[in-house]
Amino acid sequence: LPEAAKLPEAVKLPALPDVALADSQTEFVFAPLSGTLERVVLKHYLAADRKTPLTVVNDYPGAAGTGAEFGAFGIRAVRGSLTVANVTENRQSGDSYCLTRILLDETGRTFQLTETWSLRASGQLRCLLKFVNPSDRPLRVPALILSAGDLPPWHRLSGDPYGKTQEIHTVDFCTAENKVDSLAADAKAAKFAAAAGTPVRWFGVSNRFFAMLLKANVPLALVPERIPAEGGKQKSYILSAGGELASFELEPGAERTVELDYFIGPKQPAPLRAFDDKAVKVMRLGWFPIDFLAYIMLALLNWLHGFAGSFGWSIILLTLLVRTIFFPVTMKANASMREMQALGPEVKAIREKYKDEPLVAQGKISELYRARHINPVGGCLPMLIQVPVFIALYYALGSAVELRQQSFWWIRDLSQPDTVATVFGLGIHPLIIVWTGLMIVQQKLTPTAMEPMQAKMMMVMPLVMLFFLYDLPSALTLYWSVSQIFSIVQMRYQQRVRKREERSRQSAAGEPSGKKRGIVRS
Repeated sequence: LPEAAKLPEAVKLPALPDVALADSQTEFVFAPLSGTLERVVLKHYLAADRKTPLTVVNDYPGAAGTGAEFGAFGIRAVRGSLTVANVTENRQSGDSYCLTRILLDETGRTFQLTETWSLRASGQLRCLLKFVNPSDRPLRVPALILSAGDLPPWHRLSGDPYGKTQEIHTVDFCTAENKVDSLAADAKAAKFAAAAGTPVRWFGVSNRFFAMLLKANVPLALVPERIPAEGGKQKSYILSAGGELASFELEPGAERTVELDYFIGPKQPAPLRAFDDKAVKVMRLGWFPIDFLAYIMLALLNWLHGFAGSFGWSIILLTLLVRTIFFPVTMKANASMREMQALGPEVKAIREKYKDEPLVAQGKISELYRARHINPVGGCLPMLIQVPVFIALYYALGSAVELRQQSFWWIRDLSQPDTVATVFGLGIHPLIIVWTGLMIVQQKLTPTAMEPMQAKMMMVMPLVMLFFLYDLPSALTLYWSVSQIFSIVQMRYQQRVRKREERSRQSAAGEPSGKKRGIVRS
């Protein structure tokens, strides 16, 4: 090549029209000159206006043109520049698209790259990269970065309101050892630097509801990148993930093929598992066994939706189903707490008597529990059994893309707080306020053996939780409110059963009822 050809700036090519591959759910639009996936139209999901299909665009700075390509399937050199010298094939045929380009690095070496994309299952593409040395001399292809694309945080992509408790924006990757890890958008720069170069099986970027992931059949090293997103009141980033392909030799006329699988779409178990067994981890449904239970809760939610026809009613039915399953366990816990409460005065007397001898006091209290056949942890253990299920429901309802833009009663979107008005910049969310009130009522009804000061402190907890959880999605506050109502009804039921049993016992023993005892005493 002449010396002038070694300068990328000397190569000027005319613009080429975009090429689209589409199925019933997704449209993929490619820019032939850069070889990048410029935008993806998700036909079954709408932007915040509920009219425009949700579109993921390649908007990482520097992605346009023939410079550094951060868009999905973009290819750039690790060192120096990589420029398109010529486009020799640009052909679409049915569900496949073939693009052949001659690429020029900064030293003046050229090689031919043919990329063939084909539609797979919805939201997935397969791409075959074929590197060819058309010359009569050996060629070293420089180290390259293959991009999975760039993605803004959810509220910038969709136009949905910003919610701090709902923002999830990460670079995700699966290491060569099959360990899934992630980098949060606001993580320290040192974490990004430490993760760079990690050998990976697949990598990509995800936000609250959507993910874009790239997997290769050859070893790649992670290249995570981020820049601050311009505009907006909240500080946010655009994230990009790439994989470094090591430099390799090509003999004259030789070629090398790299196979890529690509996923872009909602974070749902079935399509993610179809991409890779480990990819479902990007849903962040907690750790095992919480994640296992969360998948069950999601499946139940969608199954109930098939009957109810409304995700709001599905959440209510799911809540009632879970609480009914744990009804006997909760009954036992409440009964145990009531027994502990009845012994409260005696326990207090022992502590007062042996206040200078805490070990002796504890021994006497244990003897009292044994004599009355009471297990001091009997009220806690049954409740602890329920905790994993409740945490799983929290994860499932907080990350279910199915709930987005689903209305119910006054709720406009179950994935957002149920804002009905705004006063002095503060949204009014009725469900979380109702839940707080129900929690206070439940605490008053719950038997407790706590000291008066501890009980007063516990009464403040609902207000503290209201402050921290005020912006939770309405799907979660709907579930919690229904769960609290169930708990209150169950406690009232137990109280009536206990009173009825007490009257029956007194009647069998020939004792006067409560009112009659009062008359006798008077």
